[in-house]
Amino acid sequence: MTGFAGNPMILTQSNEKKELFAVGSYFVFWGIQMLCKGFGLENGGAYKLLSLLSLLFLGIKLLLTEWTFRDLTLSCCIVFLGFMTWLMSDMLPMLLLALAIVGAKGVPIRKLLYVTFYIRGISFLIVVSGSFFGLFPENGSQYREIFDVFSFVFQGEGRVHVLRRFLGFSTANLASVHLLIILSLFIYVNDNKLGVVHYLLMILVNAILYRFTGSRTSMALVYFLIALSAAMRFRALRRPIYAAGVWAFFGIFLFSVLSALLFVQSDQPQTAWENICQKLDLLLSGRLGYNAYAIRTFSVLLYGGKFQNNWSQLDNAYLNLWLRFGFVNCALFLLACTLHLRECKRLRRHAPFLIFVVFAVLGYMEMSMYAITMNVFLLELSSFLFPQNGRKYPKEPVFKKCV
Repeated sequence: MTGFAGNPMILTQSNEKKELFAVGSYFVFWGIQMLCKGFGLENGGAYKLLSLLSLLFLGIKLLLTEWTFRDLTLSCCIVFLGFMTWLMSDMLPMLLLALAIVGAKGVPIRKLLYVTFYIRGISFLIVVSGSFFGLFPENGSQYREIFDVFSFVFQGEGRVHVLRRFLGFSTANLASVHLLIILSLFIYVNDNKLGVVHYLLMILVNAILYRFTGSRTSMALVYFLIALSAAMRFRALRRPIYAAGVWAFFGIFLFSVLSALLFVQSDQPQTAWENICQKLDLLLSGRLGYNAYAIRTFSVLLYGGKFQNNWSQLDNAYLNLWLRFGFVNCALFLLACTLHLRECKRLRRHAPFLIFVVFAVLGYMEMSMYAITMNVFLLELSSFLFPQNGRKYPKEPVFKKCV
């Protein structure tokens, strides 16, 4: 009589169940994280309880995962780096990023992001609609002069003053970044099916939200992503987009550093350069001045450190990586994203490539670039770092014609 150890079929079924339970545990971990972020839970007792529960499921996933020596060594190094950064900077983003990427080993990332699209999309609709009916409190509002397409078309006056509504989120910019994430996920999971109607609907939704939030950065990046996605349907445009996009992360990092170093603060500009600096700083809502202050005030450390007096005016993700999280984290993050872009280019994975480029641009204005709960596409780095059966990514279909 053949025992359990000698029956290959029983062993195979047992391994399949174990793998399925491990993947399911990661889906639960990720789903809890996405629900918390989607509904704006960032502190309080409920958030702490849900965070601990999600980490429990992540721990189950890590324990059930089968590790090769190479993968285990790499995973330990990544988690150690994240842990050291947490100790030095007293901030969790790098540790959570490390745990999420390591835990996603062997998880079908495309399916995971498909589920993420529905979680973030539904939670966004609930929060935004709830803010109009008082279910979610308006955390604040402010006036801003914007160029409004609808006013320009129907009234002939494009420049209007609007009340920037936060729509249930902590800031108007955050509400717009959430829409950028959702539309990026929509393009990611439906890339080969997109047509003219889909693009027009995304443009309309983006314009409507901009009318309420007045957030220029996310609004422009949504249009930028749509334009890139449409442009990739033309073979003649793919090569220059790929050639420039591969170096997006390093290029914008260098621009962030150099623009901060060359910036000259002046209330009464006397030279042409001072005048240019003042106008650029005004256009970027003072961010250029904050970048210059940070790079001239804080030192670059190996694993990062705390800013003096808990200074928190720095929105540039690249300078945060460099100054707050340290040289090692910054260099490895930029290198991993660049290598990922090169691999996407080689395999003609258009949608992930374009989305990574757009989030690279977002990093100049917002810290969401390196936050795994916001830039959910960083999960793709797990497939790159831990290839399964010799393949880093699933094969994806090429573009079809537009509708």
